Amino acid sequence: MATENLPRDYEAMWAEWLQTPIAHLSNYLEASLSNSNPLLHPARLYGMWHDWKGETCNDQTLFYAQWDELSSEVYIAMDEEFQKLCSKVGVKIPSVLDYYESTDAVSLTRKLRSIVAFQTIKAPMKQTEKGFVPDFESRYFTEDFPYGLQIVKDLAQTHQIETPVIDRVLLWGNKLIKRC
Repeated sequence: MATENLPRDYEAMWAEWLQTPIAHLSNYLEASLSNSNPLLHPARLYGMWHDWKGETCNDQTLFYAQWDELSSEVYIAMDEEFQKLCSKVGVKIPSVLDYYESTDAVSLTRKLRSIVAFQTIKAPMKQTEKGFVPDFESRYFTEDFPYGLQIVKDLAQTHQIETPVIDRVLLWGNKLIKRC
């Protein structure tokens, strides 16, 4: 195929082929950094089980419908650290408060609890003879800590950005999945 037949505007070509708008990113981190699952899931897991001592629950907790303010506070604090990283590397990602149209932990909690599509999502738990306990082999632990939050932490460290809240949550999660 001769190169003179290739369209000069590759964005337009892809947009036409995929039938969706395409925008050129200025930095690969715009596509690979996220304050969604890598922060959201660990914040909630920490909120639910940071002081867990082996007790069981009679019912499986709903991950979002029973979201609490502590989880929101942790999520917001980790996002503040994340936003410092984004600023340093020149990436614009909306804060979790902006994304969820919230102003604080109370309104974020209310928003996350109200998302209809999330209402039936259960927390990663497994049933034992005595009741439900956290499932530390769930993807929420095995993916979001080492391949989400850890990546954010490592990149922040590379750019000399302090992440005390991310550090605390990451250390807690890594102990549970036996990564440290």
